[in-house]
Amino acid sequence: MRARYMITLLISATLLLGLAWLAPPALEASAAKLQVCHIPAGNPRNSHTLTISEKTLETHLAHGDQVGNCSASPEVVSAASPAGGTLDTRFYDFFTTRPGEYFDRRAAVYGETPIGANCFTASGLANGICSIVDATIPDVASAPFTIWSYKNESPGRKQIFTPFKFEIEGVDILGYDLTDPVFLPVLNSSEPAGTYLNFTWTAKFLDTATLAEIEAVPYPNCTNPGLGDGYYQWSVIELEMDLQQSRRIFGVVAADAAAAQIWWDTNTDPRCGGPAPSSGPVEDAMWDWFLETGGGQQASKSGTYDIMNAYGWFLDQVFLDIRATVDPITGITSVTIQHEAWGTSNLLNRFFYWGNAHYQDHYLDSSQALGWQGWEPSAWYDDMVWQGTLNASDIDFTFTGVMMYDFELFALPGPDGNLDQVDDIPIWAWRPHLHDAGYYYGHTESELDRYIGLTEIEAGPGSPTYGQVRSNVFVPTTWDLFDGETLSFEFPTGNVPFYDPNLTPIGSSGRSNDHVVISAPLSLHRTHPAGYGDWDPVLKTWTIVGPTVTGGSVGIPGDYPSEPWGAIYFTAVPEPGTTIGLAAGSALLAMMYRRRSRRSGSV
Repeated sequence: MRARYMITLLISATLLLGLAWLAPPALEASAAKLQVCHIPAGNPRNSHTLTISEKTLETHLAHGDQVGNCSASPEVVSAASPAGGTLDTRFYDFFTTRPGEYFDRRAAVYGETPIGANCFTASGLANGICSIVDATIPDVASAPFTIWSYKNESPGRKQIFTPFKFEIEGVDILGYDLTDPVFLPVLNSSEPAGTYLNFTWTAKFLDTATLAEIEAVPYPNCTNPGLGDGYYQWSVIELEMDLQQSRRIFGVVAADAAAAQIWWDTNTDPRCGGPAPSSGPVEDAMWDWFLETGGGQQASKSGTYDIMNAYGWFLDQVFLDIRATVDPITGITSVTIQHEAWGTSNLLNRFFYWGNAHYQDHYLDSSQALGWQGWEPSAWYDDMVWQGTLNASDIDFTFTGVMMYDFELFALPGPDGNLDQVDDIPIWAWRPHLHDAGYYYGHTESELDRYIGLTEIEAGPGSPTYGQVRSNVFVPTTWDLFDGETLSFEFPTGNVPFYDPNLTPIGSSGRSNDHVVISAPLSLHRTHPAGYGDWDPVLKTWTIVGPTVTGGSVGIPGDYPSEPWGAIYFTAVPEPGTTIGLAAGSALLAMMYRRRSRRSGSV
């Protein structure tokens, strides 16, 4: 089974932290605050100012941090000004992004289904991947799209989420460069870097059309086991670089362009496949690099950016093919890499968050993370296009795609303080977190180790185990934006479905057609910290402009955040000051509570 992020509340063995998530103040807010200059070990270039709890000062000093703002320390360069770099992220098309045909395959294998429909896509139905289970509900899902997932563990866990799109632009971002690209191998580190490298990395999950594309010319021999479980991902990586850069990245041994072309022809196999005998030496070397970074199944083969405890499986490769041409005049080398595997986007997620600081070495210490991404989303990126240029000391790029598992619906306790199907409140939420969600096949490195002994309450409306306690699988994090970084969210202005946790029957499934819907606009419940960013209640946009200091713990041993910092939560209750108004909101609440009281037998 593939790991999923839960829709539940993090609590300790003795304290229900979920109640703290319902409304501020947060647990960390009671201690006095002060600033320290955090200096990552061996990387003073990434030093940055943190606002911390006074009670954790000794822990920070023990790691080499200094009291005061980084601007007062001339020997460090603050990450808040990364060489003039900028990073702009936009999230949009919530509820209107249709899940791909591969979700119909996941429905067949893992039970991830549309809510209130038989199939996600017409092609899935036509191609026999999905079938009609209930003739009383629509054959194919339509917007607003929501997805039901239930993992039958002990106790089980349920998730409801909606896909959305993203686009990101980074300029002059440190931590990825010609010397150490992070997301590409360096097969001959004794060779100096070249002068440039352009890249385009596209990835998509296999559906019927993509499978046909793989098997067509010019890659007729790329055989694979079919659609699998809906998680096979096909990558096409296109690179253009000067001859010297090819010597460093791929280990090309050649004095000139002509010799380089001969080297490529000798070290690649025209057949498309996995390791030898249907691959050449450079293809074998890159296959091994993927394995060494993403990790194998056995614990002894844990990777430097090991994905096992995030994905629930290892970087399981199907085929890899490399083809290259060298311009005979300039030596400019164009390389195309075809790769199919389970877990590719999860590996990229590690690269984006940890940068050239290996996950394996620092998974318990987020202060060491050197990547451009401020969180580790549940990164099954689809329709992904990542393209850019590696420079001598930084990277420029654009990145677009679809995220599936990071805008989620769960329930919070109502006025009685319990998740008891009496006055529980449905919430849509976006929350920064890290990726690990379990322990699999003996792989011991897990970000969950930050919260050993903590438990969760199942909060998925209709879950068979609603309200039950189980082990924690959620790792909250703090996302502070640097100077030059922006986040913008464009939420729908119309009604979206909230699933009533009080009236939705226990044991409901996506196709059972008994989820009770509250159709209402997204209304701000709260941000964390309170007042974070600029929320427009009419346009339903949330904008955050760096630099920001959320006040959350940075995530070092002994000082982990108790909840996500930089989060937003929505209810179905209209916000005061909107066109619906406070009175209408009160009336809606009263109606909901009357319905619940009838259900519970209360007066």
